Amino acid sequence: MSAAGKTNDHWFKDVADWREGPYVDMRPDLVLYSRKARARSAYTLTKEQKSGHPDARQTHMAKCAWPWMKTFVECKEKEKDSAFYFSDKKKFLRDDSGGRLCRAQIAKYAAEIQVRQHRTHVWSFYFAGPHVRVQRWDRAGCMVSQALDLRDTKDATEFINFFYRFVRLTPEQ
Repeated sequence: MSAAGKTNDHWFKDVADWREGPYVDMRPDLVLYSRKARARSAYTLTKEQKSGHPDARQTHMAKCAWPWMKTFVECKEKEKDSAFYFSDKKKFLRDDSGGRLCRAQIAKYAAEIQVRQHRTHVWSFYFAGPHVRVQRWDRAGCMVSQALDLRDTKDATEFINFFYRFVRLTPEQ
């Protein structure tokens, strides 16, 4: 632990390829986990479970352990495959079957965390290409930020500042 007491307490892990059951794509792409021993024992994969994946990726792979997640990240390669519009400022929700499916998917993630943890809310991040939306989930619903374009210096700085502060929060905060 650093002098500030917070900087090395957690890390992001890739849970996208480790299936928790017969479900298809029902786990986040990235998850922020605690580095504490009890948490690590819940999400750490064995060497056999990691085999078949590139060596560079294996150190970042983990199980989907809902009770230990601090936040999750969902990534889509293209806006047309996402839950939201990003480039069109006049539109918000993608109202097609793909958009509804994506929103159901991320709502499931937030619900899975809240069912297993005593928390008032969950933060998450939704990326589509170079864009991001920050989400705050509670038991009443979800608030979603405006789309930030990470190619724009102002938007990127705003997101990095938020994200830096977020990962430095103590569990109490």
